[in-house]
Amino acid sequence: MAAALDEVGVLIEAHCQVEAVENGRVSLKDGRTFDSDVVVLACGKSQAQRLLRPVDEEALAGISPIRASTLDATLTSRPLGEKHGLIDAQEGAYVFDLANIQPRLGLEGAFLSAVMVEQENETKEARAIRFEHFLEHHAKGWQHHVLHERRQENIVVQTKGQKPAYDAYVSNGILLAGEWVASDHELADAAAETGRKCGQNIA
Repeated sequence: MAAALDEVGVLIEAHCQVEAVENGRVSLKDGRTFDSDVVVLACGKSQAQRLLRPVDEEALAGISPIRASTLDATLTSRPLGEKHGLIDAQEGAYVFDLANIQPRLGLEGAFLSAVMVEQENETKEARAIRFEHFLEHHAKGWQHHVLHERRQENIVVQTKGQKPAYDAYVSNGILLAGEWVASDHELADAAAETGRKCGQNIA
């Protein structure tokens, strides 16, 4: 795909930090600038909000993050038995054993992947306690068999609120793509769909 884009004159350059997008001019941190008829903001909500500020001081103010705690752990035991996993919609949590889902990995023990989504007005400390109870209830004794674990205590997994349409700032030469943009889909599917709409509507 990169080669095809290069053939038609689309410049692809990694690790460019965009400082500003104003009046069709993109300013990079290294001092370079580019002019463009249309700029697609295909980035996270926080960066998009910063870049939209010159156009709309209140841009994306109606969107708030949904945070979660996550755990990935390799174990010497199989606390879920032969189950692939468990989803608890009421708690906003799941735990999967990827070793059971994909036996070709050839793991002796479990490879747990778990998420606990925040509840309304819940602190990360309260969520951490709830997460530990959830794991102990459904994967009893897992913490005594850990080979390696990785945790994220407070990551943004999704957004909610008044999401703008992908073309909300088209009059300013800006299109929007991401999970934080209005879509019939969610998460990665929303990002892909809004990105596709941007691509189809660049004039």
